[in-house]
Amino acid sequence: MASRDVDVDVECRSCDATGLYLGSADPEGVATVCSSCKGTGGVTITCRPFRGRRACEGVDGVLPSHGVGNSMTYEEFLLKYTPLTR
Repeated sequence: MASRDVDVDVECRSCDATGLYLGSADPEGVATVCSSCKGTGGVTITCRPFRGRRACEGVDGVLPSHGVGNSMTYEEFLLKYTPLTR
């Protein structure tokens, strides 16, 4: 884990934090221990908090995602795509 990474405990999305998986193969009223969280109802994810968009040195031109749209200069990209803010 890099020094800037942070561990965060979050609800398990596979079982909706119940620790149990209700599958179509299980009989009515029977559940299986969730394999994603091992029955705890939560999982730990490692992430790096967003502290702002960093500069990308050496880039002169930027191509559009999936080839849709026009190419632009790096300066135009910086003006068009506003960094994520809260």
